[in-house]
Amino acid sequence: MTGILATLFNKGLSNTLITEIITFTGSTTWTAPVYDGLTVDYLIVAGGGGGGSSALGGSGGGGGAGGYVTGTGFPVTGNVTYTVTVGGGGGPGSSGGPSSLTAPSPVSSFTTAVGGGRGGINPGGFGVPADGASGGSGGGGTASFAGAYGGAGTPGQGNGGGNGSAPSSYDGGGGGGGSGSGGSSSSASIGGNGGNGTANSLSGTSVTYSGGGGGGTDSGSAPSSYGKGGPGTAGVSGGDGGYRPGGGPTFVLATAGIAQTGGGGGGGWGSASGGSGVIILKYTITRNTVSTFRSSGTWTCPPDVYGVEYLIVAGGGGGGAYPGAGGGGAGGYRTGTNLAVEPGVTYTVVVGGGGGTYVSPAFGGGSGGNSYISGSNIPANPSAPGNPYANALVAFGGGGGGTNVSPYGSRNGTDGGSGGGGGGGVGPGNAGLGNIPSTSPSQGNDGYQGGGPFAGGGGGGGAGSSAPATPLDGNGGNGGLASSSSISGVSTFYAGGGGGAAWPSTGTVGGTGGPGTFGVSGGRGNLSSPTAPSTAGVTNTGGGGGGDVSNGGSGIVIIKIPSL
Repeated sequence: MTGILATLFNKGLSNTLITEIITFTGSTTWTAPVYDGLTVDYLIVAGGGGGGSSALGGSGGGGGAGGYVTGTGFPVTGNVTYTVTVGGGGGPGSSGGPSSLTAPSPVSSFTTAVGGGRGGINPGGFGVPADGASGGSGGGGTASFAGAYGGAGTPGQGNGGGNGSAPSSYDGGGGGGGSGSGGSSSSASIGGNGGNGTANSLSGTSVTYSGGGGGGTDSGSAPSSYGKGGPGTAGVSGGDGGYRPGGGPTFVLATAGIAQTGGGGGGGWGSASGGSGVIILKYTITRNTVSTFRSSGTWTCPPDVYGVEYLIVAGGGGGGAYPGAGGGGAGGYRTGTNLAVEPGVTYTVVVGGGGGTYVSPAFGGGSGGNSYISGSNIPANPSAPGNPYANALVAFGGGGGGTNVSPYGSRNGTDGGSGGGGGGGVGPGNAGLGNIPSTSPSQGNDGYQGGGPFAGGGGGGGAGSSAPATPLDGNGGNGGLASSSSISGVSTFYAGGGGGAAWPSTGTVGGTGGPGTFGVSGGRGNLSSPTAPSTAGVTNTGGGGGGDVSNGGSGIVIIKIPSL
């Protein structure tokens, strides 16, 4: 991907940990992975400033280092795309570019690193010498008859540049500031050294960043006359200043700041460019990290991960309208332990919504939305023609419950992941079929037909069982059982069928939503006596809605990286 130099995964201190290091060397985007409570360590270095020049000689100021920003434990928001901007090094006489990692509002962004200030410039003649520019670290001042000052650094990111010499334009320029110290002021014909950089090992190797550029001089001889680039304990980052040995006819040109370290460029003869910046992120996750999607999003597979556990639950169907209506079928329920994935690939995750109710003209419940994981390497499952998605593992929405309303009479439940219950009342509506389209293992079960004349509606099917038979005494049928999963770390109940609505007779009750060991997922059908409305399927469990106008519950997708 453009702008990403390297991605490194290792096992950290234990075989259950994965540490990812991402180095950005150019501008791009980065989508934060979906891991609960994820924080990152970071290094943000701006581009270094270019060295300054002098029209009367080689005594321009050294460029200031790019701003140096680092920290640990910064919280990021999963599935949010951050804009990555890596500042370029400033050309001769120009300041460096800023580096930033910004998120759309209201998500918090990282602190922007300010570009390094350019070195001071002496235009000669009647021109006014320019001081070193302010920046992440300030540029060094040029030599002039009045002297020129170094630019200021940004607090917390760098330091100021050194001053240029006076009274001669042929003396030395000041060194650019670095993240570790300010640039040195020049002394007579000796250029000032660039300020020290700072060593950082976030990349896995100790590297010196943000050293200032050395000031140039119009005379002197190596190695003592020209300003040296800003060093650190892990090498040099800033460029050296240029000089003219012994004031003779030959020149030794300034050198550029080191690329991807934000070093300032050397000033003076052949004033040089600053080094480009860099952004490095590091975070650690456990291999059994669980990514839970309660709404649609994307998931990027980490390196060194080739198979994941998964749970995909579609939206539950809505209950039918009016007393005696059928309950909605549960959303399809699919789970497994070894879905093949590829490191670095971003997968689309879609979470189906719950089906509505009172859908005209038949007034049956609406079907739930499909949930799926889609990616280029995932084969269609189930295969076509039942699956409309080319590269997706799909759980299909639950079928809606049938209705009982004059003049339409009882209506059939709808097929789906689990089938909707048939309407009762005037005559028994047929149940919707489950596991439609067919998957292996089955994603759901059938609903049950309505109870017939003056009877309640049938329950919707659940992932754990078909709906039981509808009573003939006016009570609504119960929803099919839900299934439990512990993939999230907590045993939770998913995909229970919605209970059928009671026929309005004294003492009749609606069917219960599909239960299980750990709770209820499906909605309850309405109660006639005492009167109580039906209830919706439980959100993010894919439960079917209770008969007599209750919505199905939305689905959920959970992806788990297994332990080694």
